[in-house]
Amino acid sequence: MFVVDTQIHIWKEETPDRPWVPGARERIRLNGHREDPFSYEEALELMDEAGVNRALILPPSWEGNRIDYALEACEAHPDRFGIMARVPQDNEAEGTAMLKD
Repeated sequence: MFVVDTQIHIWKEETPDRPWVPGARERIRLNGHREDPFSYEEALELMDEAGVNRALILPPSWEGNRIDYALEACEAHPDRFGIMARVPQDNEAEGTAMLKD
C-alpha cells in the first residue's frame, strides 16, 4: 500500500535572519507543537519508521509566508515530499513571485 501523509510541518530555528511572526512561540505552546526545529531529515526518518512513502509539507504559520525550507526539502527529495503553500494575498508582488517559482 502506498501511504501519503497529507500534512506535515517542518521548520528551522528562529534567528535574526529567519524571524518568526510575532506571538509565534506562544501559539506553538498553545497548539501543542514542539518549539525545537523539525528538519526534513528527521521527518524522513519518522516516515520510514511509520511506513509513509510521501508527505505533503504545509509550512507552519509561525514562519509567516516563508516557503524556502519546504522548497529545499522538495528539491532534495522530490520523490518523498510535495508542498502546499499559502500564497500571500496581502502583498500582490510577493504572491505573484511565489506563484512564478
